[in-house]
Amino acid sequence: MVDAIYHHHKNRNTSPLVILARRGYGKSSALGIATAQILTQNKIHIIITAPRRSAVDKAFEQAAQGLNIHLEARQTLLNYDKSLVEFIAPDELIRAPRNVSLLMIDEAAAIPVSMLQQLLKLYPSIVISSTTYGYEGHGSGFEIQFLKHLSKQYPDLKSIKLNQPERWGKSDPLEELSAQLFLYYNKPLTVNKLDPVNLDAITMHKFDKQRLLSAESDFNKLFGLLNTAHYKTSPDDLRIMFDSPFIQIFYLQHLQDIIACALIVYEGNLPEEIARKVIFGERRIHGHLIPQSLLADHPDPGIATAKFVRIMRIAVIPEIQQMGVGSVFLEKLKAHHNDMDYIGASFGADTDLIGFWEKAGYSILKLGRKSNAYTGRYPLLMLQALSDSRIVTLDTLQSSYADKLLYLLSDSLKSIPYQLVISLLSHLSDHQMIKISQSQLEEITLFSHSHRQYDSSVAAVHLFVMKAIQAGLLSHLSPILQSMLIQKFIQKRSDKYVIGYHKISGKTELIEQLREGVKLLLKAYPLNQAIE
Repeated sequence: MVDAIYHHHKNRNTSPLVILARRGYGKSSALGIATAQILTQNKIHIIITAPRRSAVDKAFEQAAQGLNIHLEARQTLLNYDKSLVEFIAPDELIRAPRNVSLLMIDEAAAIPVSMLQQLLKLYPSIVISSTTYGYEGHGSGFEIQFLKHLSKQYPDLKSIKLNQPERWGKSDPLEELSAQLFLYYNKPLTVNKLDPVNLDAITMHKFDKQRLLSAESDFNKLFGLLNTAHYKTSPDDLRIMFDSPFIQIFYLQHLQDIIACALIVYEGNLPEEIARKVIFGERRIHGHLIPQSLLADHPDPGIATAKFVRIMRIAVIPEIQQMGVGSVFLEKLKAHHNDMDYIGASFGADTDLIGFWEKAGYSILKLGRKSNAYTGRYPLLMLQALSDSRIVTLDTLQSSYADKLLYLLSDSLKSIPYQLVISLLSHLSDHQMIKISQSQLEEITLFSHSHRQYDSSVAAVHLFVMKAIQAGLLSHLSPILQSMLIQKFIQKRSDKYVIGYHKISGKTELIEQLREGVKLLLKAYPLNQAIE
């Protein structure tokens, strides 16, 4: 494997090199040994990234040993004869791209797929290493989904699987026992993709949790499905869902196959007295994610008295995703819980996922202000009313959040990706309805077609960019121009930040780019329609 990494760099391959193995098989050590070997023969810059610095301890130890350099604990940079190897976190590599000879990504399954895709675009030479048969990151979901995407993008993709452990002997009985006990070998379900799924033939059922514990076949099917989801799944999750009386397990069956499953949590129905204590910050209740999240923004004790159904997790067999199975599942779950007040979900915000839930009738109620340390995504709460009496309340809650969002996008949410800003503002457009006057339109036109100062037109352009998002016009712009307009006019980022983020020459070029973006939007949107 060390030779493969060395030759990957030497041949300047633009297709990534992928290394897969179980824990303890020497992936990180190989990265470090190869790093030392490359640096002793080249004067270059290598970056090693991972979800956290501790994940690459072994790689740095082996690199330092091979280069005969003293290594301090948690050291993030090694210098060797005008060469450099350093650790930089994935989000920092995306925020401020570096000129680097080789990027090594360790424990890639624990890095969000969206981040991995961005790294692939930004860095021409990459080695990707990840654990299989374990619970680091997205586990088998990484193999099934990301690697399939990667093989399509790079037809000449080279993948190496390690079969000889480094820390213990081959076929060690303790390794085999632990793998069985912790379900490492549990494979996700598969179906024949060539056989069409008849959506009308799908039925929904609820697992009897007690029976499931003694039905090994169904148990394995359930866990295999959960392992394909875009989050960390471990045996500890099984303990939680089997112990909790508030969690139920539903599944979809097509003919004789289990093709999807969902974990459902029942929340709310709380006394107003407890809700008031939550509002005043005097109490936190274990569980009850949705009502507590809503109470944080809307101090109405009546919210907590409602009965909520939260879709904690939902997984569909990868081969039949994008075929409507997930949408059928949501409809059946909604119909089954018609005696409840609301059904909702909280998940890492992603533009595709927002579209999926929005299509099913769910409304955005809140975006968390801190990204998840594990996924890198911001938690998003979406909700649907299950009774007519609750629709008005839901609309009021969403309208209130839409007003807050405009401020938060230039405050605590100013760091969220521009694609997410577009999704949020598009979704909440019914509650914002931006209006542009004739005089504001003239300011916008002058800014885009003349040398009118930025400060003189910024307020009007701010409104116009939001209006363009509501009208779906930003697709007429390049991703760079979309990002620049949102960062400056919506998130109100500093000139220095935007210039550094996009690596442009300075403020003059920035203003030119902003003018060009506004000009293209005006061209795409007839002037007589821009006024409301």
